[in-house]
Amino acid sequence: MLMSGASIVKQGIVRNLRSATQQLQPCGVDLSLRRVLAWTSPATIDFDNSHRQVANISELRFNKDTETIKLRQGAYLVEFNETVSVPLNYMGQVFVRSSLWRSGGHTYGGRCGRRLRRRSWCIARYKESSWHRSSQRCQARADRDASVGRQGCKAKSKEKS
Repeated sequence: MLMSGASIVKQGIVRNLRSATQQLQPCGVDLSLRRVLAWTSPATIDFDNSHRQVANISELRFNKDTETIKLRQGAYLVEFNETVSVPLNYMGQVFVRSSLWRSGGHTYGGRCGRRLRRRSWCIARYKESSWHRSSQRCQARADRDASVGRQGCKAKSKEKS
């Protein structure tokens, strides 16, 4: 079952909204862009983690006058202003808004796992474009006891009926 944005906020799943009027949606909550980071080195991940090395990242700066950021084609780590606190029997997922999708933006790895209580992140891949800090949002949705389907976030409760 998908939850409404109002229900998600009322239950404290998504907090620290910049503007509830603009961010609450019928089937989720729009997340607002806080910062964008780029990878500056490769990571190393191996089977037993004996050679594991985290990739270095650097924050990209917004233009002070226009509050925009120019993104070249590629993948970026995106941090949102809102914090997420997902209950044990819920699962959340970040979807790109249709306006961003039509502009070449896609999100990957924008999931909110159980017991997660922190600022939300996702990996975003964009075609070359310019982004305005105050207007870019992604859709966060939360499901409770949902069955597997094509249209959105999927989760099954581990609680017994």
